[in-house]
Amino acid sequence: MTDGKRFVRIHDVVPGTNLLPVPFGIASGALVLLAATLTFDALTSHGRIATHSWLSIGNIDDARAILGAILGAVSTVLALIFSVTLLVFSMAVSQFGPRLMPYFLRDRTMQVALGLFLGTFLQSLTALVVTGQRGALVFVPQLTVLTSVLLVFASFASWWSTTTVLQSQSRPTMCLHESSKTSTPPFESGHASE
Repeated sequence: MTDGKRFVRIHDVVPGTNLLPVPFGIASGALVLLAATLTFDALTSHGRIATHSWLSIGNIDDARAILGAILGAVSTVLALIFSVTLLVFSMAVSQFGPRLMPYFLRDRTMQVALGLFLGTFLQSLTALVVTGQRGALVFVPQLTVLTSVLLVFASFASWWSTTTVLQSQSRPTMCLHESSKTSTPPFESGHASE
């Protein structure tokens, strides 16, 4: 054993390979957006702010149906993204070697897609919880539901770009080029071997 350290975290050795900051940062941004839209919806429901008629998504049942459908779709795709990420990692390690793992961990497209789906899920779940009737007060967060729908579109657009990146033909050659940067070339470029 060298220096008593048997296990070393990969993000300690290779900077930029921590998988958590980008998805959790995007999810936190979605929760800040949720607080802003819920504040607007609360002011609207008390009559302090007037809104346009196109902002209305319907009654309480319509809002719950939309949010329920969003939660079902987003949770399914979120599970799919997690499983595809693990599949890509395991295939990359088995085919190209463990030195390739930092390359995939630094890839921001998968992290952004994961963060958008996580943020959409958290926002839709919270919006579903606050949508309801408490006594005589009926609260339907119109702007929050519309924001959840827009986040779903953004999430699926990022997922589409992620699948495009994963299907590109240049990815394996880029990965091989990235993993060959750590190995020493037999001779410097520009010099002929004698």
